[in-house]
Amino acid sequence: MSGIRVILVGVLFLAFACTSGGTGDEGDTAPQADMTGQLDASGYPAGPYGNEEGQPLANLSFFDPALAANVSLGDLRGGEAKVLMITSSAGWCGACLQEAIVMSALEATWAPRGLYIMYTLFQDWNGGAADQAFWTEWREQTDPSYRVVLDQDFVLGDYFSPDAAPLNMLVDLETMKILRLETGFNREALEAALEILLPAQQ
Repeated sequence: MSGIRVILVGVLFLAFACTSGGTGDEGDTAPQADMTGQLDASGYPAGPYGNEEGQPLANLSFFDPALAANVSLGDLRGGEAKVLMITSSAGWCGACLQEAIVMSALEATWAPRGLYIMYTLFQDWNGGAADQAFWTEWREQTDPSYRVVLDQDFVLGDYFSPDAAPLNMLVDLETMKILRLETGFNREALEAALEILLPAQQ
């Protein structure tokens, strides 16, 4: 019986050793480091990123036909603007077209307080991918004073359902945290939020 007890003690010891560490898997469940306030190699706020209010927005990239080049969100930082408004729109979306027409008036009011508007297009009139020809037609109809770019890969699709367009997102240009996410266009609610974020200077 003593030999059996010795074997049993040995088995229990090995079982304990396998469950108390030393497996090399601990890193899989370790919490992510808090990178708040840190910058990546490009000078953009470091992740982890998210798609909800209060979370940092990834350094997304869009195509600007006016420049014939891509523009990233990181390119918009460092100026006088404090809040970035990103709108995601489509040609088939009636509310998007209505919003686009009044957006120049919004820019005239809020840009002096620190708002920068970037209007993105992800689909054309018929639901096809937005291209440069559609970009030109859209600008002819809306006569924008603000920046209009193409979201050809629909990267903003991670932040809303396309059938709920337009998406309006407000982002802190210093921290790149999402301050407000809303689908549809409610000008009164939008300007109320901007009044809080960009109060008039006394």
